[in-house]
Amino acid sequence: MRKKSLFRMPLFSKPLLILAVSIAQLIHIGAMYTPVLNNVLQIQAITVEQWGELLLLAFILLFTEEMHKYFVREKTANNKS
Repeated sequence: MRKKSLFRMPLFSKPLLILAVSIAQLIHIGAMYTPVLNNVLQIQAITVEQWGELLLLAFILLFTEEMHKYFVREKTANNKS
């Protein structure tokens, strides 16, 4: 488990991982909005509202995980003193 906050890590410390995730996301989104592929894969494009809901959910998960890391660091620091 990582105890270091995501916001304290250099953004481009793992460029290959960022590239791979970006390409995978572009392929998934491209398939969702390409008529032939979304018929073959039996998926449909999502609305702007659904994108907003997904983004909100992602921020809630990020906030929750960062709060968990913070409390773990605080507990560890209190146990050492």
